[in-house]
Amino acid sequence: MAKNSDGRGRGDEEGRIRAQWFWQEINHLETPSQQGSFSRRRVLAGMPATPYTGLTPAHRTTNRRLYYPYTRTFMIDRTRAFLRKLRPSLAAAGVLGLLSTLGDWIWARFIPDGAVLPGVIHGVLVFLILALILGLAAKARTALRRLLVSLPIAGLLLAAAFYPLAHVLGYLGALVATWITMWLTLALLQHWARQDTEAVQRALLRGLLAGVASGLAFWAISGIWTNPALHDSYPLRIVYWTFAFFPGFLALLWGQPAARTTGKKKE
Repeated sequence: MAKNSDGRGRGDEEGRIRAQWFWQEINHLETPSQQGSFSRRRVLAGMPATPYTGLTPAHRTTNRRLYYPYTRTFMIDRTRAFLRKLRPSLAAAGVLGLLSTLGDWIWARFIPDGAVLPGVIHGVLVFLILALILGLAAKARTALRRLLVSLPIAGLLLAAAFYPLAHVLGYLGALVATWITMWLTLALLQHWARQDTEAVQRALLRGLLAGVASGLAFWAISGIWTNPALHDSYPLRIVYWTFAFFPGFLALLWGQPAARTTGKKKE
């Protein structure tokens, strides 16, 4: 076997490098218990439990037994972390889906078609709920207060603008236009309320992405108004509304930096 300058075998040096790489990968795991499980797996596979001892050629024959379970567990762990990141957006979309379906039921039972004032009140209430969701997601009282003030005003203006737009674009066209504008407004006001460290251009990009993706989803569920067979299926409406809201919340909440707080104490 070829020797290095310090007298060790080249195979042992390769084993040491491989062990160091493996240990560094383990250190990226989220909890000490996960790191310990992989350390025990190293020992069971006949490998040293620390990166400071090189591997002999005999140890290298066990790499296949070691790396496959590591890769499988690593992917499971990362998949769970990914799903945890989806939970806020999915929960927010589910809440809005349920409340929007409740609003559809109230509108169908008690409010005549074409009524302007109930439509404006409905818009303000939707934006008030959005303010609560985005404010709680920011985890800062200052952001929550700002959103509770600004978003209902934005909802009032947008709901009032819907009816002139309906005369120009038609009912469904006005719905899609106001829907996309809503997400742009949410992104910019969220950026202002959170006092975000990310650039305004990035917040605008979030809003555009939310508006386009959620606008396409909203157009896809438009059958709940145009298809009589779906009109009275309220459980299906919950699913459709959740589907429409989810891309927008995902664009707004994914990877958001922590909201800034004012003063010495965190709010």
